[in-house]
Amino acid sequence: MNKFWIAAGGTGGHIYPALHLYEEMTKAGWHGTWIGGEEESLEKTICKQNQINFFSTDNLKWQGFARGLQWLFKLGRSVSALWRLQRKEKPSFILVMGGYPSLSSGLVAVISRTKLYLHEQNSVLGQTNRSLYPFIRSGFVAYGDLCKRWPKLQLVGNPSRMLPMKKPKRWQGDKLKILSFGGSGGARQINQLITEINKKHTLPQCEFWHIAGKQGNDMLALNGANIKVETYNHDIVKALQWADLAITRSGAMTLTELALNGLPALLLPYPFAKDNHQTTNAEAFIEQGAALWCANTAQGVVDQIMALCENPDHYNAMVDKMLAMQPAVAPEQVIIERIGADIKQA
Repeated sequence: MNKFWIAAGGTGGHIYPALHLYEEMTKAGWHGTWIGGEEESLEKTICKQNQINFFSTDNLKWQGFARGLQWLFKLGRSVSALWRLQRKEKPSFILVMGGYPSLSSGLVAVISRTKLYLHEQNSVLGQTNRSLYPFIRSGFVAYGDLCKRWPKLQLVGNPSRMLPMKKPKRWQGDKLKILSFGGSGGARQINQLITEINKKHTLPQCEFWHIAGKQGNDMLALNGANIKVETYNHDIVKALQWADLAITRSGAMTLTELALNGLPALLLPYPFAKDNHQTTNAEAFIEQGAALWCANTAQGVVDQIMALCENPDHYNAMVDKMLAMQPAVAPEQVIIERIGADIKQA
């Protein structure tokens, strides 16, 4: 039985693709260990819920040069602990998915000469993945432009548990159903836009479903005939399939799920995302005609919504373009086949 490590942590954008890959690799007969962050991390909670073998490392998030020595000490301690684990488990390969647990795992792969692979979910190669790139056998990405600069990378898409919708959802000009959300934690900017739209504008031809996040408790008062507001959603698949249009950020997995559901969007990238990756993520979808830049004002968003309501053909063309953003083959299938063939050749 081939043993493997998968290293991911920090945010859902790294964790959820890794979770699906871990599950599919296990189904393929491989035995894995998840390398994650500290004991209270999101990835530790998810691994416990899914009965996944988990090994905790220190929180290696860079906190500036003032704490550089402390960071180096933690890195050394993490590499030492993983080195001992590597000698015990002897994984056939290590797959890093980004986030701070990936760095020490990648270094152990280099030191022990274990086959190293990476997956990048965003349109910009993250700092950890950039650092480890010279040592990988190959890597997998969700945006083709990365392959032009980094020749060891292969375009596959982002692994997801969500099943792809193949039949386009046609809108004939009836009530437009709008799903707005800002990721698992919500987004203050989107909350403010939706609040202002529903307080100052009358849109009888639209129906809203807004997921406000923990910071949006005050928005619950907006609940009414044409708007449903909740602070957290436990069935995002149902919400995505209900909607005709999304107003949202442009994180890697948000865009992946929009594509899998053929759901056009008004995209409002998080302006402080590292390496501005949410903006470049959005650009890839907007350039293909699958989405539009979201206006920064309530009136601007209303104008965009009205323009789509008045032109169903434009909307339906966006559906087709969004469906075309789906990978031709399931990303996890390509990754497993590629790594499996590589192991057999060794």
